[in-house]
Amino acid sequence: MTSKLPLLLSVALLSSACERRLCGEVNDLEGAPRVLAVGDSVLAWAARRCHSPPDHAALALGEPIENLAVSGTRLLGGEDVIPGQYDAAQGDYSHVILDGGANDLNQSCACGDCDAVLDQLITADASAGALPELVRRVLDDGRTPVLLGYYTMPDDASYGFDRCGPTMASYKSRQIVLAEANPGLRYVDLALLISPAQTPDAYDFDAVHPSEEGAEIIGQALAAAIRQD
Repeated sequence: MTSKLPLLLSVALLSSACERRLCGEVNDLEGAPRVLAVGDSVLAWAARRCHSPPDHAALALGEPIENLAVSGTRLLGGEDVIPGQYDAAQGDYSHVILDGGANDLNQSCACGDCDAVLDQLITADASAGALPELVRRVLDDGRTPVLLGYYTMPDDASYGFDRCGPTMASYKSRQIVLAEANPGLRYVDLALLISPAQTPDAYDFDAVHPSEEGAEIIGQALAAAIRQD
């Protein structure tokens, strides 16, 4: 979910090099992935150390997950655009984990006057926009979309996300309308699981991305959503 400001992912990798690695456990999981993840850095964060939320979900499920999420990406265009991640995936997936939109709101309108960007992402009635279109594509492909709603950002969130609370609340309300209109969609509201007051240790050093603890919380929630079958 990070904006592409100075080498944020590289900084994170350097700062957390001493943390325990899960790659041995994750890479030992057998079978072809039946779950795909696409989206921004909430899903991509710490993936090189196998500590991303999809990695934790994979361990909870006992099966591999293909994670194509990319830090800094958007729903509405640019490098590694999220619908393009889905286009690039090649596998027999039953579930697709997805998020996105925060970078669009932060970078395109500074989380200020964002009505036009919100409508491009998802209209108030959730009938149109990049997010509903992607969800419909996943459903039409016979797969179950698992949509992540963003957690609340702390007041000291980096990269401009400290200003995004009201705009992200509007975005979330539209996502809920989308979930209610699509029974096949599973909506995971991370704000119910992660918040500055209740789980301060769930945020990484930048107060934006999930820490190891936060990634595990998200991963467990994703696994629970997938297990509903």
